[in-house]
Amino acid sequence: MNIRSLSGLVLIDCPSESRGFAQPAMTATADATDSSTVEALAQTVEELQETVNEQAERIEQQAEKIEQLETEIDVQSSNVGGCHSRVSDLTERVDDLEDSHTQPDPMGTTAGDGGGTDAQNGQTPLERICGLPEHIVDRELTANQKRARFLAKDVRDYAEKVPAGLFMDSQTITKVIAAAEGKKPHTQTVARVMDFLDDLGKDDIKVKKRQGKKFVVVDPEAADRYHSRCDRGDGKTPSERVIGTV
Repeated sequence: MNIRSLSGLVLIDCPSESRGFAQPAMTATADATDSSTVEALAQTVEELQETVNEQAERIEQQAEKIEQLETEIDVQSSNVGGCHSRVSDLTERVDDLEDSHTQPDPMGTTAGDGGGTDAQNGQTPLERICGLPEHIVDRELTANQKRARFLAKDVRDYAEKVPAGLFMDSQTITKVIAAAEGKKPHTQTVARVMDFLDDLGKDDIKVKKRQGKKFVVVDPEAADRYHSRCDRGDGKTPSERVIGTV
């Protein structure tokens, strides 16, 4: 080490070896800091990976649960649909059983007999049925007889006017019944209603078939008679309650 004096200042010259003595210590400190940072980052990445794995496992469990619930819903829906179908089938069977038993009408004649018009007043069974009060209808007629009466009372509102008379096909009858009852009737139900119109209407109503499809033709004068004998009860005809939805 050399000590020199320059203009009152003391200068100390240190060997080059002594001037670099602090460098190794500074490098070691920096290396230690970098190592700690890397370890902290590695720990963070590991924790994030664990979180991701947990979330993935939870999502998979939820997906399995959703799939299970969807399966249960499908099974329940199938059961409900089967119940509805069975109820509908049973209802139709009840209607068939009712129709298979000949019931005398309240006017003293048979509603489903094969005779012609009444000899005393010239009325067909369908005309007499149209003139019955509702409480007697509910008590005496079968479900399909009620449907036939319902259609006949306001047939002009539903049928199409053609040269042969008032025309209604099975599709129109289906729509009218569905609008009145809130559900679509079975094809067999519609066929039975058409048969009742034919049987009860006698010469005034004819059921015909063209290209495999059945349809009904009603005499216009008979339609007027059905309507005129309607028991209005509450002041409304059946058509006023359903024609807007047909």
